[in-house]
Amino acid sequence: MPRIYAIAMWCIMLLHFGCGMRHTTSLPSQPSELRHAKGEKLSSEAQVKATAGAYTNMLARPEVRPPAVCGLWYPEEPERLKQTVLELLSSAKTKRTGKPPIALIVPHAGWKFCGQVASEAYKAVEGCKYDIVLIIGPSHYFPLQGAAVPTAKSFMTPLGKVNVDTEHCEMLVKQCNLIYRNSLAHDQEHCIESQLPFLQLALANGWKLIPITTGEMSLEHSMLLGRAIARVLAGKKALLIASSDMSHYPKSDDAIKVDREIMNALGTLSPEKVWQTNEQLLKRNIKNLECTLCGLSAVIAVVEAVRMLCQSPRLEVLAYANSGDVPGGDKERVVGYMAARITGKVGAGIQGASKPIREPSLHEAHIKPQLSEGACKELMQIVKATIRSVVKERRQPKLQVNHKELLEHWGVFVTLKENGNLRGCIGVVEPIKPLYKAAVDAAISAALHDKRFEPVRPEEVEKLDVEVTVLGRLEEIVSLDEIEIGRHGLVVISGKHSGLLLPQVATEFGWDRVRFIEATCEKAGLEKDAWKEGAIVLRFDAQVISE
Repeated sequence: MPRIYAIAMWCIMLLHFGCGMRHTTSLPSQPSELRHAKGEKLSSEAQVKATAGAYTNMLARPEVRPPAVCGLWYPEEPERLKQTVLELLSSAKTKRTGKPPIALIVPHAGWKFCGQVASEAYKAVEGCKYDIVLIIGPSHYFPLQGAAVPTAKSFMTPLGKVNVDTEHCEMLVKQCNLIYRNSLAHDQEHCIESQLPFLQLALANGWKLIPITTGEMSLEHSMLLGRAIARVLAGKKALLIASSDMSHYPKSDDAIKVDREIMNALGTLSPEKVWQTNEQLLKRNIKNLECTLCGLSAVIAVVEAVRMLCQSPRLEVLAYANSGDVPGGDKERVVGYMAARITGKVGAGIQGASKPIREPSLHEAHIKPQLSEGACKELMQIVKATIRSVVKERRQPKLQVNHKELLEHWGVFVTLKENGNLRGCIGVVEPIKPLYKAAVDAAISAALHDKRFEPVRPEEVEKLDVEVTVLGRLEEIVSLDEIEIGRHGLVVISGKHSGLLLPQVATEFGWDRVRFIEATCEKAGLEKDAWKEGAIVLRFDAQVISE
């Protein structure tokens, strides 16, 4: 699924959040697509009490990530699913050669389209023994800034549980600031789940899963992700899987040509060559071509990791087809699928030196926005001009953006106060638009559409104090110790309920961590102790811009 569709899906799901404290009002509910399964057993570790009275320091998190696409992407009934996998593996033509592969590239569409292609990759590892299987693929439904691991301890399929290697997930989070926890990027995602039934039946028992989803990443950041994976898995008996389809939506003849060029680039095992080939193909204006690899960042990360873990790695394409090849398939609009394995001599540590790549700053990693003084001033001018224009003239102003920083995608909130009292506060949490456009939307909503207040009147405009808060990425937390008062804002999500409080709210009210998280739960319309009962708690850094 190309990223443009992913963002469109999230735009449909996304809600505007109110941010200011007003005790008579709760947040609107979160859409069901972000819902956690009810009735899940909670981690016993999350119930361990800390030092503060009856409070627990560890947050309760659901143990199991339930299946999201069984019955859609693959069969739901266990016996039918098992039979389907075994039949696909039995009909696969791939032969085992030498030592087990270190990596696979596998498609992740519905099995009726790509199941036979995928089975060729899994035939290459049938009966093999691995301790760790790392699967990395694109986040189709949630806009990530970097790469995300979940907090669940296992993934469920109709064939049973797959245990998550939580220890190595945490090691990855500590190893690279591009990697963080966010279960929302896994709850509905199919790119990892669709691989699991194959692995459950193809591999020898005893392996654990490292699931990673990625957002759109630069070549350098994708390579840094791969290097972090290599450092954490060096010396381990691990299988790396890049979950990715190929060309999206050209006609079949064009797809075959595009995919052949990408496969040739992949054969070099050069991240730079793969990236350059992708760029060149997209510039040819091939009709309906939206992407060449929907998991481009994931594939590059795996290639880079393999280069660091292997001596003389070699990629072999095992199978190729597109959606037009299945009975009744539309040849005029297809998606390409490839199965490949990578083999090589795996050493005990990192193999050789790679050219240095600069670690991203907090801003570049989207952890914390760090806009320049000039960009901050311009953003405030845009927000104030918007409020003045929509309230007094009932129209949006014509804008000209001078600072390129305002074209970057960030979440943003606009807070309005009058005589020290809250007058409106609305924003968008996730970076789905250029910052200046998101700020315009937030300014209009705060002035005219905050349901807690009457719309701002023309005579009030010049009396308003305006504050703009630019939001960093949402990072899921598992402990109160991960909240820093004055630095972090919080989001709480449970079922259809969600609530957000900006970092400055905790400072203004003089709250400690416990009261801050309780207030955020209450803001979501939940009991104050919902954070102990499995609600998702996410923190974010922010840059506050005041007049």
